[in-house]
Amino acid sequence: MIEPGLEKVPILIISNKQDLEEAASEEEIIKSIGISSMDWKDIVHHACSAKTGDGVWESLAKLAVLINMLIKSFYFTLN
Repeated sequence: MIEPGLEKVPILIISNKQDLEEAASEEEIIKSIGISSMDWKDIVHHACSAKTGDGVWESLAKLAVLINMLIKSFYFTLN
């Protein structure tokens, strides 16, 4: 069960260490957090490896987009 209203907040899951052979899959990560895509409006998953740098900047760019969307959503709700 999630808090009322939070289902409208986008979630960004950044999975580090994806360069490792034993890295968890997207489905395993979402399941381990205890949420399902049915519970949330927008779940964005992005894999990265801080060691190699793969996906790090892309993850931050996705975070910026989600924050911008959330700000616009609150702005239009207030006006």
